[in-house]
Amino acid sequence: MYYLHLARSIAFSILFVVWVGFVCIFFGPFLIFRCRALYWTGAIWCWATMILLRLICGTKYRVVGMDNLPKGPYIVASKHQSTFETVVFWRVFYIPTYVLKRELTKIPFFGLFLLRMRMISIDRSSGLQALKKIISEADYHIKHNRHIIIYPEGTRTEVGKVTAEYHPGVVALYKNCNVPIVPIALNSGKFWPNDTWMKYPGTITIKILPPINPGMDKGEFMKLLHEQIEGESLKLAKADK
Repeated sequence: MYYLHLARSIAFSILFVVWVGFVCIFFGPFLIFRCRALYWTGAIWCWATMILLRLICGTKYRVVGMDNLPKGPYIVASKHQSTFETVVFWRVFYIPTYVLKRELTKIPFFGLFLLRMRMISIDRSSGLQALKKIISEADYHIKHNRHIIIYPEGTRTEVGKVTAEYHPGVVALYKNCNVPIVPIALNSGKFWPNDTWMKYPGTITIKILPPINPGMDKGEFMKLLHEQIEGESLKLAKADK
């Protein structure tokens, strides 16, 4: 069974890379259009990737708590365990803007799409300058009714592992954007682990938790956000496949 999963995982990974390349080349002309038109390129990329993942690896997903999403723009603060959520959020959240590391914008062709869609790319080593950039660019997207996605941990973590402290970017967004923060718990690392080719059959759960409205002080907000994301993600990690 292990070798069957391995063969399927390798096949998916190869097709995933080929598909990314095809999307970048075929939809390259869309780079001349404005950001909202480019969204459909990302949506098609995500849709086909999820089909490949289900057909080849037997990995599906479900979203719980869609009724918790506020009206109007909001900021998504998500647990980060896998590449999976960087792809699937294109389908879960309409016209998302990701806060991502600057290195991703340097990937040939793919990086051009990220830049043209005005993703918020930051140099994580620049400290205060990175926070200022997040705030200034987030204001533009909020005014244009786009949802912002940030991973407060700053990097991917193993499933079942609790991150002790979140990065300050999520606090900066909360204090300056005056829109709700929507916490997201998930267990993607059980089925699409980080730093390995393996993909496992089963159903990934994405749980949308009740939004945290503006007005809380920094410490209170961070405590609540951490408890919700980490607590619910631990429950999902321990749940049956």
